[in-house]
Amino acid sequence: IFVDDMRRLDIACLPPSLGHSEPAFSVEQHGAGRAVRYALAGLKNVGEKAMETLVAERRAGGPFPSLDDLTQRIDPSLLNKRSIETLAAAGAFDALNPDRAAVQAGAETILAAAQSAKSMRDSGQGGLFGGDESDAPALRLPAVAAWTAGETIVQEKDAFGFYFSAHPIAQYAAQLAAMPIVRQSDLAALPPLRPGQKKSIKMAALVENVRRRDGRRGAFYMAEFSDQTGQFGASCFEDAAGKALIEAAEQSACVLLDIELDLRDGMDSARMTVRHASPIGSAGALGSAGAGGPAGAPQRDPRWRLRVQVESPQAITGMAAILRPLSGGRSELVLDVPAAGGRARISLGRTFRVDETLRERLKSLEGISHVAELEPAGSPPLRLVF
Repeated sequence: IFVDDMRRLDIACLPPSLGHSEPAFSVEQHGAGRAVRYALAGLKNVGEKAMETLVAERRAGGPFPSLDDLTQRIDPSLLNKRSIETLAAAGAFDALNPDRAAVQAGAETILAAAQSAKSMRDSGQGGLFGGDESDAPALRLPAVAAWTAGETIVQEKDAFGFYFSAHPIAQYAAQLAAMPIVRQSDLAALPPLRPGQKKSIKMAALVENVRRRDGRRGAFYMAEFSDQTGQFGASCFEDAAGKALIEAAEQSACVLLDIELDLRDGMDSARMTVRHASPIGSAGALGSAGAGGPAGAPQRDPRWRLRVQVESPQAITGMAAILRPLSGGRSELVLDVPAAGGRARISLGRTFRVDETLRERLKSLEGISHVAELEPAGSPPLRLVF
């Protein structure tokens, strides 16, 4: 809620970082303005004392240039496997290694290296935080598949307790752009209904929870949903739709909803009833929404162009880890980078799956000064331009 309030006020909230964050929330320069940096101790399963000690070492010995350096300088007794996994899921290690999946999978490896370095210090080969990194073997993290955008969002939810960089529905912004979708925040602005009047709308949301109940006229379902703008609840009396919602809730999936608004006598607000639910991305869901082509016809990812202004080479390394699992699409990524005599535009090709989730992750990456809004990529691909 805190982060949502800041975004509504157009106040930037930067992700937690072992290189920049304090134990508590802090304010720092960001581009031409200022931004709030998320607190390390504000994450779940991360102790405040541990983060105070880690930040104190960073101040005394300088920034951590690598994971190897970090393991040589931290006190492993203040951390555990779960806290490292949480820090990785939240992106706190991104400046040291942007592959969150590998860092999280290597939590025990990181702890073992830190414990080995501490043993060397305790045996007289270094001070409390000053071991000789050159004598230590290089840290080797497990080779695991990079997280998809959806997996990253879910991992962040576990670490923060809420959706930080983007709501899961943001993955489907491109597919939903041409649909008459009503968001939770739009409900209050809909024309008021008269008693006995009904209205059909379409919504797209994450299924948070579904409960089956027995009523006088048989079983029905009570479901809770959320989108980027808020949460809402609806009932469902269609058995097929109810079962689809239960399955979606079990998979933490987003669905396209056909909802009927019904205002009855004596009611202050309209009742929301789910008439149909389809997983977003399915042929049935997109076809029924009028996204182009007949219902049930195969749907292709739309083409988008995303322009990113890069200021430092380090940002390219971070981008590579983020983009690795996003190949196989039809959207174009364009970089605006420093070059001799000015700047250059470089197209990385039209092979990416681009959505709002990617925009949010790139915006928080160090070394990137601007990420433009998504735009249709109907024109020919951009080439290298000086």
